[in-house]
Amino acid sequence: MLPVITSHADTIEQMARTAFGQSLDDLLQVGAGYAEFAGWLHQDAGDAEAATA
Repeated sequence: MLPVITSHADTIEQMARTAFGQSLDDLLQVGAGYAEFAGWLHQDAGDAEAATA
């Protein structure tokens, strides 16, 4: 599951580079959720360094 989540987070980050206004706000909000979830997955996998990145 971790590769899928990080791939989605990367895609959201790329999209946010060219977005503005409400679209940017929405992308950043969703991206933050993906980043948080990826951190939890890394922590559950025992990779504390990647979890804090």
